[in-house]
Amino acid sequence: MVPEKLTFSPLSRRQIEADYLRTSDRSDSRHSWAILALLVRFIRQYWPDTRIVLRGDSHFCRPRMLNWCDRHHVDYIVGIAKNSRLLKEVDVPMMLVRKTQWQVGGKVAETFRFPYQAHSWKYPRWVVARLEEGELGSNPRFIISSRYDDGFKLYYEQYCARGDMENRIKDQQLSLFADRTSSTHWWANQWRLILYQRLNGFLR
Repeated sequence: MVPEKLTFSPLSRRQIEADYLRTSDRSDSRHSWAILALLVRFIRQYWPDTRIVLRGDSHFCRPRMLNWCDRHHVDYIVGIAKNSRLLKEVDVPMMLVRKTQWQVGGKVAETFRFPYQAHSWKYPRWVVARLEEGELGSNPRFIISSRYDDGFKLYYEQYCARGDMENRIKDQQLSLFADRTSSTHWWANQWRLILYQRLNGFLR
C-alpha cells in the first residue's frame, strides 16, 4: 500500500505529510523508504536545492532506508537500538560519566561519538551516544547520523526536537479527540479534526 496523496495539512502547521494506512501487525517502518522516496521526489520537483533531513526513532534505522538516503543525498538522524557491541564501545566514557555523577550528584549527561558498522551495513557510520547517569542508574541512548557535527547539538537540538512533533500529536488526541475515528472514511475523520481545530481557535 502506498500513500494516496501528498498534502498540506492545517493540523501539521502546513508541513508536507503523507498519509499511510497499515495493519497493526506490521512494523512502523514498513514501506517507509518508499514513502520517503515519494516525499523527496515531490519536494525536489519544486525546491531542488532544499536540504532534506530524515529524523526518526530506531524503527527507521534500516539498511535499505539508510542506503537510499546516502545514494540520494538525504541527511538522516535516527535512533539505533542498544546492543552489546554499542554498549562495549562506551564502557570507558560511561565510567567517567558515572564517576562525575558520584562527585556532583543529580543527573549527569555527556555525548560521545564513534564510528560503528552493523553486520548488515556495507560501511561504517557515525554513532552519537548520549550517556546519562542519575539516581536510577545508567541510561545510554544511541543515534546515527550522516552528518559529522557536534554530538550534543545532534542529539539534543536536532534529534530530540522530533519529540515536539509527538507532543503536537498528543495535543490533537487529548484536546481534539483525534483518537476517535467514528467514520471508516479518512476524510470524514480529518474534516472533523479541522472543524474542531477552527472552533478551538475561535473560542480562544
